[in-house]
Amino acid sequence: EVCDIDAIVTVSTTGLCVPSLDAKLANRMALRNDIERLPIFGLGCAGGVSGMARSARLAHSIGTGHVLLLSVELCSLNYRLADTRKAMFVSTALFGDGAAAAVLRGAGTSNGNGDARHPRITAVGEHLWNDSEEMMGWSIEEDGFGVVISTTIPSFTHEKVRDAAIGFLAKYGLELDDLDGLVLHPGGRKVLEAVEAALELEGSELRHSWDVLRDFGNMSSPTVLFVLDQTLKAGVSGRYLMAAFGPGFSISFGLLEL
Repeated sequence: EVCDIDAIVTVSTTGLCVPSLDAKLANRMALRNDIERLPIFGLGCAGGVSGMARSARLAHSIGTGHVLLLSVELCSLNYRLADTRKAMFVSTALFGDGAAAAVLRGAGTSNGNGDARHPRITAVGEHLWNDSEEMMGWSIEEDGFGVVISTTIPSFTHEKVRDAAIGFLAKYGLELDDLDGLVLHPGGRKVLEAVEAALELEGSELRHSWDVLRDFGNMSSPTVLFVLDQTLKAGVSGRYLMAAFGPGFSISFGLLEL
């Protein structure tokens, strides 16, 4: 119930408001007066995974509490008529609006139905590549946010993602072959193809990412949560790597037990 929420994490990079979105929601939803709030801005598409990571850390620190994660992006707000660059045309075609939410519980918290089996986040991490900040982001213009999106992202992804994934897994004594699957943010067709090639995947292994991209487009941070939802509905189990690219240029990871 609403009164059980101890903390709220809100993720958005397509707009700004002060008081932040979590404060507005606290009043609208009648959340508790002592709720902890963590608004996150600037992580772009990676915000879904990083939001899960921050929420998991909060839930762990609270111990027996509940953390509400809300990821919402209104990419269409940032369409600028005066911007005739190819990057604006591509981003307008690729990006859409979306929102997703999840409740994370501390390890000592009951899930409310007596079933101890539910998805777990067992590890989180990030990788930031040096001198790559011009690849993705916003430029602040007089008439709004100007999109920054480099044509080199697919080739950069193909070259770099494998080592980053291997490095993250190695921290926990794992290799790529120890994974049962991936929950990958679909940044676009070329990005998905680059990851498939770099990690030597079969097309069916990222089918949920492809399905979400086809049906909803790239909604920035919520998109990976849509992929996670479809993965869970498919009834899979095992160890899954959750990942999303974002400004920095960076990639956020989460290790899941489904």
